[in-house]
Amino acid sequence: MKRIKTGLTGFILGDWLGMPYRGKGKGTFKPMWTKSYLRGDKCSGNTSMLLCALDSRCNLELYQQNLRDWYFNRKYTGENIEFDIDQVTQKAIMKNFRGVSSDSNSGNRSLMGCCVLAFSPLSKEEIFTFIKITH
Repeated sequence: MKRIKTGLTGFILGDWLGMPYRGKGKGTFKPMWTKSYLRGDKCSGNTSMLLCALDSRCNLELYQQNLRDWYFNRKYTGENIEFDIDQVTQKAIMKNFRGVSSDSNSGNRSLMGCCVLAFSPLSKEEIFTFIKITH
């Protein structure tokens, strides 16, 4: 259990620390922190998707509902501030909401968001089902 907590903490902390540099190329910036950024009320889409998966307790339908709650109700965000939900994920949530399965798209966000499932008793095929929901 300690290994799982440590992994989740590392994921969320790394995601939070990297947010100011999102989209910037390696070596193109100097790290600069401001007190306004360090308030801790921001949560990126990667962390939000991780929290959706974690709260689903390995239930696919609940995971889909959690994604909808994130998109429509700002659940699983810091201070109810939705930040960084990519277009592929938005499209998938909207299509699933209408009962249409999402397209297969490349991208690693769903892999990062579902990484918590690596600690679950789910089979590889079941984990792929979670990943395919958004990408």
